[in-house]
Order: sequence, then C-alpha cells, then structure tokens
Amino acid sequence: MTMAYFLAGDIGGTKTLLSISSADERALLLQKSYQSAAYAGLAEMVDEFLAEAGLRDIAAACFALAGPVTGREQAEPGGAVVEQLRRDDLI
Repeated sequence: MTMAYFLAGDIGGTKTLLSISSADERALLLQKSYQSAAYAGLAEMVDEFLAEAGLRDIAAACFALAGPVTGREQAEPGGAVVEQLRRDDLI
C-alpha cells in the first residue's frame, strides 16, 4: 500500500511556506520557505519542493493566498495562482 501525503502552502508576495505531511499519520515530514520573487510561479516552487521531498503521491492540497483588501471586502483571493495550478495540473 502506498502512503498518501498532504501538501499545504502559505502563499505570499514576499515568501511562500510549503509543508508536506503524511495523510495517515498526520506527521510533518518537510517544511521549507521560498522567496516568492525568485520563482516564475507557484508551480515551480511546488515542483522543486516535491522533488526535494522525493514525493509525488499528493492526496490533497490546501493553499492560503493573500489578496487585495479594499474597505471590508476582499477581492478574489489568488485567482491567478489558482488558474496557474489548474494549467499545470496541480489541482
């Protein structure tokens, strides 16, 4: 039986924090911070992170994305990031 993994990310304009944990044990396996501006997009960071972790069997992923706020309303958060993830078949 293969083990599945959860991928989580806190995506910001300055830095992005990615982590991976086992789905079965809920144990944190790897966490790494990236300078967002050093990458063309989230897909490149995720690819590098998963390669470093030596894992590809992602059962689920969750990303926290910052978005512009005007007054008390938040604009569509991370719309461009979500579209990039879809194009790269990450979601």
